[in-house]
Amino acid sequence: MNTAKSKQAAPVEATRYVAFLRGINVGGKKIVKMDDLNSIFNAAGFTGVKTLIQSGNVIFSSTAEDILALRCEVEEMLMKGLGFSVMVILARFSDILAMLELKPFARLPGDKKSKRYVSLLQEQFQQKPQLPLFSENHDLEVIRMEGNCVYFLTHEVNGRFGVPNTFIESIIGRSSTTRNWNTIEKLGRE
Repeated sequence: MNTAKSKQAAPVEATRYVAFLRGINVGGKKIVKMDDLNSIFNAAGFTGVKTLIQSGNVIFSSTAEDILALRCEVEEMLMKGLGFSVMVILARFSDILAMLELKPFARLPGDKKSKRYVSLLQEQFQQKPQLPLFSENHDLEVIRMEGNCVYFLTHEVNGRFGVPNTFIESIIGRSSTTRNWNTIEKLGRE
């Protein structure tokens, strides 16, 4: 009679992630209801699904450990569920908390003619340009680059604020999606 205890594999703990969807609900294109996103993520078996703000931020939990494979899975399920492709930047929730810990804008004075943003890149940049870095008409100012994040300000010039993604992608050479810093702060409270 075998009295050895059978070994059971320890359950894999779920990790919280945030999926940042690029280019939805902007300029009347790729319109997506947050309830639909919720349904798509829940139907795929993810847990703790919650959307935040209409710009496509989805908090969810998964036991997947390979973030690149998980990103591909999310992009494929969105293609099937929405009928069009959506680029996804995926971050662990702990990465969001680390971004907040950096306090990249803490030393800057409050100014109504400037707004705080972060661009999240699909891949880390290879070389950092010298900072601060300004766009040609000084409506965008990159103040910090860390990991796969570019922290910057948009400045009001002639009554308009700079449009960041094209500028950020041109200097970094990587695809990105951009969020207002207030959105990152809200995510950190979830």
